[in-house]
Amino acid sequence: MALAGLLLLVSENTYRDATTTLRGDINLTDARIMSLKLVQLLADAEAAQYGYPVTGQPQYLVRHARAKAELAPVQVAVTAFFTSQGAQGSAATQRVAQFTRNDFALIERTLTLAQAGTAMEEA
Repeated sequence: MALAGLLLLVSENTYRDATTTLRGDINLTDARIMSLKLVQLLADAEAAQYGYPVTGQPQYLVRHARAKAELAPVQVAVTAFFTSQGAQGSAATQRVAQFTRNDFALIERTLTLAQAGTAMEEA
């Protein structure tokens, strides 16, 4: 009877450890997916930055608007994970957020200038 109780205790502890490890791995995988989504959004916005001034095709503006609209929830997910990783994670999150803000601001300035140039050409 004691042996059965000991086996049950060991089994339960092993189950809890495995579950905790699995949850951590799932959170890490979700953070990786969101980080890749953030990179994809930046790439889409940058494609608009270079594509619209060259071609004048409005599809690039749509692509930029879509990337900008999807940015906030992705940043929230990335921030949530990395801030849970302590001081280094918080610092990394701040650097990524600052880079993203700067990059989107530059892209928007470029698109605004390109749109103003297009409007001047049409007039």
